[in-house]
Amino acid sequence: MSGLLHNRHARRAISIPGVCLAFAIAISFAPLLFVLAALTDVVTAPRRWRTTRLLAMVVLALGIEVAAIIAAGALWLIFGCGRNLHSSRSFWIHHRVQRWYTGALMSAAGTTCGLHIDVEDVSPASRGNAVVIGRHTSIGDALIPAVLFAGHFDLNTRYVLKDDLLWGPAFDLVGNRLRNHFVDRTPDDSDGERAAITRLMDGFDERCVSVIFPEGTFFNEERKARAVQRLHDNGRHELAARADGLRYVLPPRPGGVLAMLAGAPGADAIFVGNSGFERFNSLGAIYRSVPFALPVQVWLWRVPNREIPRHPEAQIVWLYDQWERLDASIHVRLAR
Repeated sequence: MSGLLHNRHARRAISIPGVCLAFAIAISFAPLLFVLAALTDVVTAPRRWRTTRLLAMVVLALGIEVAAIIAAGALWLIFGCGRNLHSSRSFWIHHRVQRWYTGALMSAAGTTCGLHIDVEDVSPASRGNAVVIGRHTSIGDALIPAVLFAGHFDLNTRYVLKDDLLWGPAFDLVGNRLRNHFVDRTPDDSDGERAAITRLMDGFDERCVSVIFPEGTFFNEERKARAVQRLHDNGRHELAARADGLRYVLPPRPGGVLAMLAGAPGADAIFVGNSGFERFNSLGAIYRSVPFALPVQVWLWRVPNREIPRHPEAQIVWLYDQWERLDASIHVRLAR
């Protein structure tokens, strides 16, 4: 599958027909599927309607994906069968498609499963020229920066994401026409990947933010133990001790963050924390939580550029300082 992932035409030959076929089947058999889902809920949890809600979310998500595929195809034709896809006008139209896509997914999750995002203070997100560094504990929190920065403030939101997401046609078609970078994680923090992330920052200005999730994956104790051991193995014993003290987040992998800061040396940094997505770190956990009774809490703080160290080693220490602040802020909110 790794070879298919990195062959654009082969990947799309599977992913696009697959999503369209799944949506067609879901719509064709919707009456039967919803009856079966409702019967399951009557037997298992009649007051929660978990299966019915999740089925509705899946059907809506497939519909949103198909709509994004159609939009991407139409824009390819409009912009000269791909010849003018890199024009400024094309960029901002695709930016709005990406903004619609992420907002539509969030709205669908709210309508079907009761997902609600409560942002404590949006003011740090109100202007660009910032590297956005977020906690990553579920598939849902990756959408938060898009909804905040692109949705509320129409900022050019650039992402560093796992290349696994390219199996989603919307990420593949629309995301690849924008200033996003999909990381090949096989060579961990390789020079080539860092260089690509630095190039992602070209043309960075007040209308731009660039988003990265430096944990790389979801938190659990086993992953944390492996990360701490990796730091010891690399001779970073002081950082390993600090990482071992983290309770809710994995230690940050600094390569991508440092590459962003090198590419935009005048940018601020915005840190994005969340609590509540811990319940959604697996399909089973999501199923047991539906409908979501409590909102997901989101908070941000902005570090001015003048407070960010210039030397890479000092930036790593500074990143751990901020990460410990994030960990402590999660603890406070979970204890409420």
